[in-house]
Amino acid sequence: MGKTSFYSDNAESFLFKYAIYRLGCLFLLLTVSMPTQTFIDEIVPTCFYGNAIVKDPVIELNNNFPPPQNSQTRANKESSRAHQCLFNEIVTVLEQRDDCVKVMCKNAIYGFHNTTKDYLNSFWIYKKDIIALQDLDKQVLDAIPNPAYGHDPTIVLVYPWKLYSIGTRFKRAPKHDTAQYYAIQLPNFNENAVLIDFVPRIDALVEIKKNQRLARRLFVKIINELVDRVFQNSQDPACIKIPYVLGGSSFVMPYNDETEKNDISYGYDCSEFILRMAQIAGIDFPWKTSSAMERFTKELTPQDTLQDGDIIWVPGHVIIVSNIKNNEIIESRKSVYACVCKSTLDKRFEGISTYDDLMTHYHSHKTIKFKDVPADQGAEKIYSFKLLKLID
Repeated sequence: MGKTSFYSDNAESFLFKYAIYRLGCLFLLLTVSMPTQTFIDEIVPTCFYGNAIVKDPVIELNNNFPPPQNSQTRANKESSRAHQCLFNEIVTVLEQRDDCVKVMCKNAIYGFHNTTKDYLNSFWIYKKDIIALQDLDKQVLDAIPNPAYGHDPTIVLVYPWKLYSIGTRFKRAPKHDTAQYYAIQLPNFNENAVLIDFVPRIDALVEIKKNQRLARRLFVKIINELVDRVFQNSQDPACIKIPYVLGGSSFVMPYNDETEKNDISYGYDCSEFILRMAQIAGIDFPWKTSSAMERFTKELTPQDTLQDGDIIWVPGHVIIVSNIKNNEIIESRKSVYACVCKSTLDKRFEGISTYDDLMTHYHSHKTIKFKDVPADQGAEKIYSFKLLKLID
């Protein structure tokens, strides 16, 4: 399958769009080059149609209208949460209904339309959570990171900072950098202003375009360092405290006790964890569900070599091959731990201790059986499985 870029706007088109806003254009559409799929947007006559930006640290996206209110319970939110967008992310508004809008997120695809074959990547949110780009001054527009990874001087968080999640991107202000901090341009969308703020270098990385080999290596480095760093503050040796959250794609702080974990709405499910970490590493990876990964990524063949960063897929769940040498995996796991876990193959699977064992099962078309399955989920969890490549 050919590789598709989901961040293909170049600097010239990005600046040109800003210029259009300054001339008073009413509509703006970011065009993404997609050789295998075409987006066809039905123009809806609404005062809020076009591109907009997320102005809160994390917002909830839902498949259904209307989205749940903040006053609703966590269970109600989880039943409808489909994704989370982060501060400074650009979305395209497709429709407005009451105080809600339907938006398209080009970096979060959960399937495709059976008839048109277009990708499914639209969600419902509240209008208050975003602001139209056409309403922003040029200085604020200039402080928004280019959607193309590594194009402008940009940093991306690899650890929570203030109220901002891992994966949040900021345009740099390099002349203000210090030995310990990156200087960033921090838009205040409500005030239509830009501040200079400082992010610890340990909490962010500078976006640099990389080849696939280096991007894969960075992905593996990010997930392992994140697990190890949070684990340092964890009192539970079996699990770090990045909560499992259905439909979650954010992480704003570590959680170290059950009460906080049960009340939290910021974390990852199994597939969103891979999506967010891959995008931090500069990998075009928009597949936000395990079924989308199974359909749109390449399965290992007998001629392929399993590599760190590849994915173990079973129906409804995905696991990262995090360290082949040490037989380690990382996954956001709902059962037992309800958080992101680092473990070894022998602790997770029956009769599999090494990646050689796993590959033998795979090429022999054998099933795998999970350990530590709660009694209310049945005595056995046996699956056929696939090994998927992180990068084609």
